[in-house]
Amino acid sequence: MSPYELRAQIKKDPVAGAPSQHAPFVLRCLAIYQVAKAGFLFLIFMQIWAKHEAESSVGNTTYDPLFSEPGFFLFPLVALMFLLIAWGIWKAQEWARVCTIVLLATLCVFWWRWGAQDVLIPWIYKEPNFVTAVLLIELTSIAALYLLESVTNAFERAKNS
Repeated sequence: MSPYELRAQIKKDPVAGAPSQHAPFVLRCLAIYQVAKAGFLFLIFMQIWAKHEAESSVGNTTYDPLFSEPGFFLFPLVALMFLLIAWGIWKAQEWARVCTIVLLATLCVFWWRWGAQDVLIPWIYKEPNFVTAVLLIELTSIAALYLLESVTNAFERAKNS
């Protein structure tokens, strides 16, 4: 059988030529990465809260982290957002791709407060550190969501179905 005959037979057979409905491996890895970020943020929240509880249980004067740090409540909130985005990426929903960019931009603005840019910019680019690594991983994951052909095809299939 020639390759042309085989191709024609595959086109006629709906089962042989049907694309897989499973998410590509890269898409699953990106969703698991979002879940790992959510777990990390929730772990930080729980450790800070446990330290406060341990200090106050022995009679030490401590300040409630929810009142002393106004952004403390954002840890579980952002963790839940990452879980929601992970579910959306796993299901190849278009809103999840948009939310990753919006959430990254929002967190960057929150982290990079106005008035401190002259201090932070040289610090980020002078030496490799954790913030630089996380930023590069985030930008790579967003690039994978928009530029990898298997991922974009999965989002197209999900949109069309």
